[in-house]
Amino acid sequence: MSNTGKYVGSISEGDLLYNLDKVGRDEVKNIKISTITRHRNYDAVNINETMLILLSRASNENFVPVVDDSNQFLGIVTRKELLDYFFEHNFMVL
Repeated sequence: MSNTGKYVGSISEGDLLYNLDKVGRDEVKNIKISTITRHRNYDAVNINETMLILLSRASNENFVPVVDDSNQFLGIVTRKELLDYFFEHNFMVL
C-alpha cells in the first residue's frame, strides 16, 4: 500500500522466505519491506466485481486483494474464506 492507501502490490510468503534466505537470519531484522523483491504480481479485484470474477482469481491464488473505485486497498479475501463461506451456506457453483 502506498502512503496514500493505494494498492501497489502484495508480498507473498514465498517472497519473504526467498529474501530471508538471501540475507540470512541475522540480517532479517534490518530488511525494509519496500526492498523485498516480489516474484509475482497479485492483481486486485474491485469491490464491485462479481463473485464469479473473485472465484476465478481465487482459484489461481491463495488470496485476492480487494480495492475500491479509487484503488484504495480494502483488504484481502483468502481462498479458504471463500470455500468456508460456500460450504457454510450450501452454495453450488456451476
